[in-house]
Amino acid sequence: MITAKDILHVLSKLLNFVTFFVIIDMSSSVLRSRFKELKSQKYIFGFLMSSTMLRSLNATKLKDR
Repeated sequence: MITAKDILHVLSKLLNFVTFFVIIDMSSSVLRSRFKELKSQKYIFGFLMSSTMLRSLNATKLKDR
């Protein structure tokens, strides 16, 4: 027989899952927008998101950018 306690337990677990998926969805959206922003900054500055590229530039080249 299913009791009220069992139903509350199932609903509590369901709420945990829903909350988890909401947090994952929000995190995914934030990361997507941050990467979009980084890509636009890379276009402006030319060296972002590539540490190899940044290390290869000397002071003169950095000033030119």
